[in-house]
Amino acid sequence: LDLFDIDSLDDSDKYEVIFAIREMNESYIEEGSNKRIC
Repeated sequence: LDLFDIDSLDDSDKYEVIFAIREMNESYIEEGSNKRIC
């Protein structure tokens, strides 16, 4: 996911970006498994 240069961010911004991406991935995975079950 190289929409922007993560290395150019400072550590707190980098953490927020990584956390946001992880949240999106988890909700995407949950949605996918819910669709398979139903």
